[in-house]
Amino acid sequence: MRSEGFWSYFDVQARPRLALRADTFAKIFEYLDRFDRPVGIVETGCVRKADNWAGDGQSTILFDKYAEFHPGTVVYTVDIDEQATTVCRTLVSARVKIHTSDSIAFLKALADTPPNDLASVDLLYLDSIDLNLDDVFPSAFHHMKELTAVAAMIRPETLVVVDDSPSYFSAVIDKAAVKLVTQPKIGGMGKLIAEFAQQVGAESCFVGYQCGWTGLTGRRQAAVGGSNFVRGVITGGSQGLYAVNVEDQFVGKELRETGEYGAAEVAGAASFLTKEDNALVVGSHVGTIAISLARHCRHVTAIEANPWTFKLLQCNIILNNVGNIDAIQLAANDKTEMLKFVMNTQNSGGSKRLPVVQDPIYFHDNPAIVEVEADSLDVRLAGREYALVFMDIEGSEYFALKGMQNILRSARTLIVEFLPHHLSKVAGVTPEQFVEPILPHFNKLFVPGLNRRSEQHEFASTLRFMYAADHGETGLIFTK
Repeated sequence: MRSEGFWSYFDVQARPRLALRADTFAKIFEYLDRFDRPVGIVETGCVRKADNWAGDGQSTILFDKYAEFHPGTVVYTVDIDEQATTVCRTLVSARVKIHTSDSIAFLKALADTPPNDLASVDLLYLDSIDLNLDDVFPSAFHHMKELTAVAAMIRPETLVVVDDSPSYFSAVIDKAAVKLVTQPKIGGMGKLIAEFAQQVGAESCFVGYQCGWTGLTGRRQAAVGGSNFVRGVITGGSQGLYAVNVEDQFVGKELRETGEYGAAEVAGAASFLTKEDNALVVGSHVGTIAISLARHCRHVTAIEANPWTFKLLQCNIILNNVGNIDAIQLAANDKTEMLKFVMNTQNSGGSKRLPVVQDPIYFHDNPAIVEVEADSLDVRLAGREYALVFMDIEGSEYFALKGMQNILRSARTLIVEFLPHHLSKVAGVTPEQFVEPILPHFNKLFVPGLNRRSEQHEFASTLRFMYAADHGETGLIFTK
């Protein structure tokens, strides 16, 4: 609830001194004003120096002042530096509960045994580690671990803010005009949480030197009435009928809210097909791409590794009465083996082989890890030819491509996802390794997001450029 007393203090005494953080701190307090009750604030990294407004934002002092004008509001702050917490106690009131501890251990203990006066965490403010712009990963990873540690207390409406998260982008200057090569991305200490936020469909509240999101974790309310027995719902729209997981916040959410998913990708892929062609969809999920493409060609083979998603795919083939498609439950690979597989729930389309780097962004929803059957598609689909191969398998692309050299030899078009973090953290391969299984079979590459065309001898350098710029594509298009 808005307090004129607080805003008089903020606008007159604080805002003029906050420099880069002035507008985003205002947005933080505007968000907290939406609650018609006292709020709970948890901060990692307390104020360490008096009057350092432009330097560190004096966040603990601001939160203390907010609590002063909003009786019942509680502020918890933690810092591993005893000298810092000693200074903090001289700058704020007893309303602030100050703890000297490792922030991750403190947050985990807080979530395991919530204190009686902290009914909810309405603001989680992360600023417990110094930023090194030459190597942002340690601080970004630290904040990701903090979010994971306190996840049990975070609700969809909790505002999560990361300090020291400037945006960055790649651009070229052409005749005095600046042309973006990549869209602005959040960097600094918020880099990994920003990637995580995008993957789980969180809402961006503001982007600046500080960045904030809601919907980062915690269970969202399903689109149907609560029931322990509801596993999926059926949606209907322009693409047909689809059974989807009620917890899925990406493909499932899009289908529940709009009735379609991936229509643009379907249209693009269909342009490479004739009615006499066969298509192979590797990573078909619940079938929005594969079933839609089946209406544009003679036959579609749909490959899906996730056991639960495969069941939904089978249901959706029946629901849409599609007779020219067959579905195979398999992880596309370069050899025959049982493969450890991460089954995500909030983003079931993000399910993947067990990453070589077990980054928390892949395990945010406590996914089950199961074993699935994996094999070469040249072995499983021996003798079959496909005009189009459409692939989206969350980091397994390199291994699948190695195992389908015969299929690629006869294909006219390959559309494949390219995400740098999948190469480095899931597959553990370089851009040059990624393109090796593709080079013998295709002569041209089109990168839609960059509107860039490359000849065969430029494939590796183009992908290296994208990798260095952290530029991902849902569909690189390789043609003969």
